[in-house]
Amino acid sequence: VAALTELIDYFSSFSSHKLVPNPQFTSWRKTDRLIKGWITNTLSESAIGLLVGFETSKDIWRALMNAFSRKSHEREFFLTHLVTSLKKNDDYVEDYIGKFKQICNDLSAIGKPVDEGAPVYWLLQELGEAYEVFIASMICPPTLPYEEVFSLFQSFDSRLK
Repeated sequence: VAALTELIDYFSSFSSHKLVPNPQFTSWRKTDRLIKGWITNTLSESAIGLLVGFETSKDIWRALMNAFSRKSHEREFFLTHLVTSLKKNDDYVEDYIGKFKQICNDLSAIGKPVDEGAPVYWLLQELGEAYEVFIASMICPPTLPYEEVFSLFQSFDSRLK
């Protein structure tokens, strides 16, 4: 703001006319900042990283549309690879599930929602040896909805610790 004020003062010194701020611009700027806040407050940290350097809510929205709404095969393959190779490692269960859900949501956002049984299989695929008993019980028919598997996974993990 100080730089803008100095710039206005600099140009004002060359003109006999006093610069008057446009009230419509001020109102637009407030609304734009509000919209930017709404958008960015709903995003994951990784998505926020895509928005560096964008000034207006319109620019931010376009960047998000380009990043997440493309129905390209490349994006679909990339997200499918991410979700099928996601490993728990030393992550907390909640963090692992959060990453998993985010990738599934990203697939849905590009028009490729995950089939009913696939998420359970993908979630369990890379848990590691400590979870073998849990994995065996979860892949037996009938397959549970993944929301239910999440809560059972959290319970099992807390028992391991």
